[in-house]
Amino acid sequence: MRIIKIVEQLPNTRTGNHVAGQLLRSGTSPYPNHGKPQAAESPKDFIHKLRISFLIKGT
Repeated sequence: MRIIKIVEQLPNTRTGNHVAGQLLRSGTSPYPNHGKPQAAESPKDFIHKLRISFLIKGT
């Protein structure tokens, strides 16, 4: 929610819109990536999906 509130306060300029888009993509992507491990079918699958989630966050 904080990311969304920050983005909403940015100016409606080319630069503001570009930065807003970047912030929204990077700031909201961890949530779906973290949800995938929770739906794992086994402990091994959980670890695999969690590792993928951490790799995505680190890029």
